[in-house]
Amino acid sequence: MSKRESIRLPVRLSASCKFGNNLSQNVVLVDLSEAGCRLENAPRILLRGELITLSFDEFEFIEGKVRWLTKGGAAGIQFAEPIYQADYHALRRASELITLTHVPVDLTP
Repeated sequence: MSKRESIRLPVRLSASCKFGNNLSQNVVLVDLSEAGCRLENAPRILLRGELITLSFDEFEFIEGKVRWLTKGGAAGIQFAEPIYQADYHALRRASELITLTHVPVDLTP
């Protein structure tokens, strides 16, 4: 296995994964770099080498190729083109905002 081109940092973002013949499934992006990502809840029928499109609320889409799969439903995705630094940072900020808004608050006196 070769070394990664760039470091993946933890995120947690919901996305729509389009694959195959107009199939779609919601996934969770849990690691992100400019060159790729790791998905949780990946479609079980994905194949290594398959082309996919990830869609987010704030972004049109990111195209990529499935590099690896696990039986547990994770998938490694290599983006067709590295994403722009601005988009990379925007996705990271979106993930941080989602995390901050879901922090449990203890209201016990």
